[in-house]
Amino acid sequence: MEKNIKMIRKNLENLPEIPTLPYGYKLRIYKEGDEENWCNIINKSCGANFDIEKFISEFKRHPSFSPDRIFFIDYKETSVATSMAWKDSPEEKITGRIHWVGVLEEHRGKGLGYIITLRCLYRLKEEGLKNCYLITQNYRIPAIKMYLKLGFEPEVTDENFNVWKEVFEKLGIMFSL
Repeated sequence: MEKNIKMIRKNLENLPEIPTLPYGYKLRIYKEGDEENWCNIINKSCGANFDIEKFISEFKRHPSFSPDRIFFIDYKETSVATSMAWKDSPEEKITGRIHWVGVLEEHRGKGLGYIITLRCLYRLKEEGLKNCYLITQNYRIPAIKMYLKLGFEPEVTDENFNVWKEVFEKLGIMFSL
């Protein structure tokens, strides 16, 4: 059963160096007209149902919207990965959010999700934020493994204890609090 789970990175210090992208890939920020690229990546990689109007209403019109917090990785002339370094409110000074990480299936296994998520962490740190969180789903085992590698920790509660226990079993990691 699909469950949303939260992970927290308690600080944005000691971030690993951003690896070099594989040949042919380029990291960039959002530019006007990228709404369709973002929707395509997120819909295909996350099973979401965004259209341009929904992107505009949920993100572009949000008071926290900033083009330099939305990243893309392009391969040749096609956007193949995206993620947001989000702030839940423009006044937020402490906690950021890694929001909507997606990599098209044919480009997975190249470290693109790691690189784009790490770039978002650096962006939040550049803005002076101290920590961050993300929401993912319990079945996204490769993503959870990547988030753990990036220093995120599970937020374990009485309600989700068994969900996290199952996730760690699938990861082959000893689960302890």
